[in-house]
Amino acid sequence: MKILLVGYGYWGKIWEKTINNSDYEIYDIIDTSIFNNNINTVNFNNFDSVIIASPIKTHLKLAELCIQKNKNVLIEKPGTTNLEDLQKLKNIKTDKNIGIGYVLVYCSGIQKIKKLNYNWKNVFFYRSNGSSQIRSDCDVVYDLLCHDIAIAYYIFQVIPIVIYNQKKINSIYCILKFNDTNCHFYCSRNNTQKLSSCNFINDNITIDYNDITKTLNKYEKNNIESETFQEYPLNSQLSYLNTKFITNLDFAEKVHYILQFL
Repeated sequence: MKILLVGYGYWGKIWEKTINNSDYEIYDIIDTSIFNNNINTVNFNNFDSVIIASPIKTHLKLAELCIQKNKNVLIEKPGTTNLEDLQKLKNIKTDKNIGIGYVLVYCSGIQKIKKLNYNWKNVFFYRSNGSSQIRSDCDVVYDLLCHDIAIAYYIFQVIPIVIYNQKKINSIYCILKFNDTNCHFYCSRNNTQKLSSCNFINDNITIDYNDITKTLNKYEKNNIESETFQEYPLNSQLSYLNTKFITNLDFAEKVHYILQFL
């Protein structure tokens, strides 16, 4: 399968390496500022799928074009700048595979926690990009928090109630109630330490998942079980290109709906 890659910034370069180390092939890379080329000159008959990793403000028009051209499309998170634009994409009739790049949902550790289906009292999410790659095209909610909201929605499958929300320029702390579970989210673009972890807690069991080390620890009474996953999440996400993305437009619409209140 040939893939057109749109955008050659930080994530575009990562996607290039990921595709080159997969069973797929890059047809071409489009980036007006680097290669001085344009998607309007591309022959859509020569490739099967598109990955859009350009600035968020360009996602809507690019995705509309590619979906209308009957291509599989994966759009980097959060897809579009607002819920209404995402719904425009959803309303385009297609039988192709359209997804949003909430990559952490595809991690084996997160999928294992979902399959356990325990009743959690509290969940704590911690995220920081280590003060690197602070995006200028979106705020901390759409840059960092959206990842953890996507994980929480994937696990609990309900729209939460906002209990508390304190948002600053580059950080946010909020508490959302998913059914009977209080989920605490802390995201910062000021913290110099890179963080990507979550802790799931009830009266009997605690599960910690660290996405930096890909390690899951389960604590139950005096017993500790540890598991480390040998995987690269983008490869896992890419493997859904021929089937159906977990984070499809229906999923992304729910995440966007939650984000608009934060």
